[in-house]
Amino acid sequence: MSLELFEPLTKPTAAQMNGLDAALDALDGGSISGVAITYPAQQWTGSGSAWMFRRKFRWLVYDGSGILSDPLNVGDDVSLSDAALAGVANVLDLTTVDWLALGRFYRVTGCTWAVELESPPAG
Repeated sequence: MSLELFEPLTKPTAAQMNGLDAALDALDGGSISGVAITYPAQQWTGSGSAWMFRRKFRWLVYDGSGILSDPLNVGDDVSLSDAALAGVANVLDLTTVDWLALGRFYRVTGCTWAVELESPPAG
């Protein structure tokens, strides 16, 4: 696979961005099954944490309450409520968020922790 590079601080073309997306998918193809690519947390765990995800799977599992938002500020924010019993994680079916297509980035803020899973957790 070849990846067409672009000059730093310039706007890449759609073809270059599609190549980057394909390269990320190829890299992730050899990773552990059932674990999404998660990008570094802007802060670690605890109140006020923020994570960026690139949607790969269907289920978002999280603890606490917070907001799922579109970094581009196009899609509406989704409130993440803490409806679970103590010691049980909350689950959101990401297919219910109309603007959140596969491969699209999204941000989760305010939850204690969050992770994306291929299958819903047992329980």
